[in-house]
Amino acid sequence: GDVAIDRMLDCSQRTCPAGIATSDVPTSTTEAHPLRECSNNGLCDRTTGKCDCFASWEGAACERRPCPNECSGHGQCINMVELAGLADALPLSNARNGSNATATARYREWDAHLGVRCHCDSSWAVGLGAGETQDPEWFGPSCADRHCPSGDDPMTPAVDETD
Repeated sequence: GDVAIDRMLDCSQRTCPAGIATSDVPTSTTEAHPLRECSNNGLCDRTTGKCDCFASWEGAACERRPCPNECSGHGQCINMVELAGLADALPLSNARNGSNATATARYREWDAHLGVRCHCDSSWAVGLGAGETQDPEWFGPSCADRHCPSGDDPMTPAVDETD
């Protein structure tokens, strides 16, 4: 439906993309977070039909928070629902291989895609399985820090220290 609050009757002004309002007045005891232009997190430019997002919001409808430093070019900005289903997302957990991943992926409340985090890149396998390491190559809140690859110490044959 149409969510525009302000518009001209002669259609001379454009409407902007709508998203779930992160702040709004509830309409009843069971209804809140309706669709609003620019998700109530920005102002609609009526000449272009594009949202001008407030600081710390982004997206066509100002519907999400940005990741720090755009993950420094070494990761992807992913919402928490998607992260919960990734086997190599930190913190690592065996629970992702069971029913917990399915239950988490079904979370569909109004804030399901609001929280985001950088999922850092790695040139080696990350996980809890054989041959995988528990730390990705790039790490930190914005994936700006880097682990150096290392090999097994030949002086300790009983311990595999490969990362």
